[in-house]
Order: sequence, then structure tokens, then C-alpha cells
Amino acid sequence: MTRKKEIDIEVIYAGTPEESAAIFRALIKNTIEAVLKRNGAVANNLDNVLDNFVQELIHNSSSKYGG
Repeated sequence: MTRKKEIDIEVIYAGTPEESAAIFRALIKNTIEAVLKRNGAVANNLDNVLDNFVQELIHNSSSKYGG
């Protein structure tokens, strides 16, 4: 069984939180799609998963730093 790796991500805003979310989502989507392709995997719900992940990430960052 492989061990899952944990990472910490700190969001630095570029414009409004919505603009930051769009930029961040685009960056991670390209990376995840490349990894999936390299491993022969398909994620039919990647857009939904990323939307939820980025919303939570932005919310947690803004709460943490008083934004």
C-alpha cells in the first residue's frame, strides 16, 4: 500500500478571491490532468472536485488571515 503525501498550500490572493480561485484552479487542473494522463487514469468529475477544493481552500485562507 502506498503512503499518501500531505501538502500544505497557502493561497496568496491575486485580485479578488474569485479571481484568485480561477487562477489557482487553472494551475492545479493542468497539473492534475497531466498526472492522470501519465497514469492512464480518467476523472470525469475533476471540474466539480476542483471547484469544491478551491472554494474550501479560499474560504480557509480568508478565515485564517481575516480576509
